[in-house]
Amino acid sequence: EVHSDARLFSGGPYTDASARITAVLEARTFTSKNPAAAGFSFASYTYQRDSQQVFQKISPLDNKGELVTKFTMPKQSVYYGRLTIESAVQDDRGKHIAAQSQADYVGLDRFVGLHSPQWIYEAKKPAGIEYLVVDEHGYPVKGTAVDIKIERQVNTAARIKGAGNAYITNFTTSWQPTGTCAGTPDAA
Repeated sequence: EVHSDARLFSGGPYTDASARITAVLEARTFTSKNPAAAGFSFASYTYQRDSQQVFQKISPLDNKGELVTKFTMPKQSVYYGRLTIESAVQDDRGKHIAAQSQADYVGLDRFVGLHSPQWIYEAKKPAGIEYLVVDEHGYPVKGTAVDIKIERQVNTAARIKGAGNAYITNFTTSWQPTGTCAGTPDAA
């Protein structure tokens, strides 16, 4: 629910003006300030789009210079971020006077953090990955089942014949499944 209010310099209401309410969701990386989560990485969004408009509505202000707008957040691929609401009121010149308000956005109640104790892993040798489950406030929780999929990045190069006698190297990157693991943290 968004409450917008427009007043004249003299203090009276600015009535019947066109108001535009816009909501933008900006993806951010989830972090925990809890000491138990130090060194763990929480990837909380896909890296395709950092911000997206999730709502916009244009309506006139009422006779008190106010507008109350309700909206429901559509399902998002962003799990953690910042929601920015902008109320912009159009004046007699056609220009907009705007104000913003921001709030943290949390789309899940649990986040899984990963920690790799090694920088490089050798082929055909066991690898250890540590994980931690935290709630939306960053506090570790126990008893939450976790399935982790492990993938490796594969880079391939192919030489493709171009114009004339020139050969152009074309690089392709893909992710291939390597393994899985499952568990339930028992210490919080």
